[in-house]
Amino acid sequence: MTVCWNIYEDQTKWASGIAACLVDAVPDGGTLIITGGSSPAPIYQQMAEAALPWGQITLLLSDDRMVPATHDQSNLRLAKSHFGTTGATIPALTEDAARAAMPAKAGLLGMGPDGHILSWFAGADGYDTALTTDRMVCTIDAKNSPIAQPITDRITLTHATVALCPQWHVAIKGDDKRAIAMAAQTDPDLYPVGALLRMDALTTTIHWCP
Repeated sequence: MTVCWNIYEDQTKWASGIAACLVDAVPDGGTLIITGGSSPAPIYQQMAEAALPWGQITLLLSDDRMVPATHDQSNLRLAKSHFGTTGATIPALTEDAARAAMPAKAGLLGMGPDGHILSWFAGADGYDTALTTDRMVCTIDAKNSPIAQPITDRITLTHATVALCPQWHVAIKGDDKRAIAMAAQTDPDLYPVGALLRMDALTTTIHWCP
């Protein structure tokens, strides 16, 4: 596996470093895969200010909750709140949208305190399918995961789709998540993030700050 670590002394430098990596991946346009949640907000703020050919860029969601696009927990709504004025294409996550957007130039993921990435929750209904299907997206019901509550019905990119993006960036903060990522790097079977870290053909950079 090709896994690198970028260590930052604070969250400001963390956000700037990650934003620079993603901006550098699409100087001439292309697809970036982006994640949801509140942690990437400072990353997205800096990306949106970059002088990029936004009209030639597609921002594909890594996963989303099965909610209307106007819902406050919608990753599509979040993405449009940050990038809606840039001119980038930001589709709802569907099989057709993923097929049209891939392959991507680079992708950004977060990681949960249970070691999940995308909506790959260990033990969830559809988790095994996400890792084995040749489809681009699949649905997940993570009803048994406390992390996924209260909206447990998800749609996510699959392992097959992740394999089509050569450059991944995993953004994490805090000692607990660092320990999980390090454990998964040693033994990929311990946590869902290990399914990414074990992909030899990809380059994955873990960006960490306290």
